Amino acid sequence: MDYNRPAVYQSGLQFFGTISASASHEIKNTLAVISESAGLMQDLLLAAEHGRALDESRLKKSIERIQANVVRGDGIVKNMNAFVHSVDRIFRQTDVVMVVDLIAALVKRLLDMQGISLKTETPTGPAVVVTAPFFLKNLIWLLIDFAIARVAASKILCLVVEKRGDCIEIDLSGLESFDELPSDCLPTEPMQFLVDMLESELEIDADGGRLMLRLRSVSRVD
Repeated sequence: MDYNRPAVYQSGLQFFGTISASASHEIKNTLAVISESAGLMQDLLLAAEHGRALDESRLKKSIERIQANVVRGDGIVKNMNAFVHSVDRIFRQTDVVMVVDLIAALVKRLLDMQGISLKTETPTGPAVVVTAPFFLKNLIWLLIDFAIARVAASKILCLVVEKRGDCIEIDLSGLESFDELPSDCLPTEPMQFLVDMLESELEIDADGGRLMLRLRSVSRVD
C-alpha cells in the first residue's frame, strides 16, 4: 500500500506531543499544589513568630498535601520516562500488559477531561511479543481516540488483553455502533500503517462497537 507518509509521520508526532503536553500539565499541577501548600506553611510559621498559636492541624495537612503530590509527581515522571525510552530500540521483546497499563495511565487525564473512564483487564503474568513498543502505544492511542468520539452512554471504555497461543489480543469495547460510517473511514491511514508495521491484524466490529488488535511477534528485530 502506498501511504501518505507525511500524514502518517504527522500523526506520530501529534501523539508524542499530546502525551508530552498532558504529562507536563499534570506535573505543573502537582508543583502548583506543592507551592501553595509551602506558602501556607510559611504563613503559619510567620504568624507563630508574631505570637499567634501555631495551627498544627493546618500545618500537618499542608505537609501531607506536599508528600502526596511529590508521590504523584514522581509517578508521572516515571511514566513519562518509560514512554520516551520506548524508542531506545524500535523492535524488541515487549510486555503488552506493561504497554497497556502505561498508555492507560498516560491518557487518563485526557479521558477524565471528557468524563470518560478507561477500565483495563490484563493477564496476571506478562504477555510478551517482539514488537515496536512506541508504535504499539501510538496505535492503541489512535484506537482510543477513535473510541472517545463514539463512546456509549455509560462513558466507560474497556481495554482487555488476552493471550491466545502465540497471539495476544487487545480488545477495546464500550463504543456505540458505528456501522453508519463509510467502510473506508476505518482504519485510518495512520492506523493501517502501524498495523502493517507491527505485522498485526485489526478486527472491526462496527455493529458491536468493538475494535480488536491481534499481535504476534514481528519477523524483524533491530
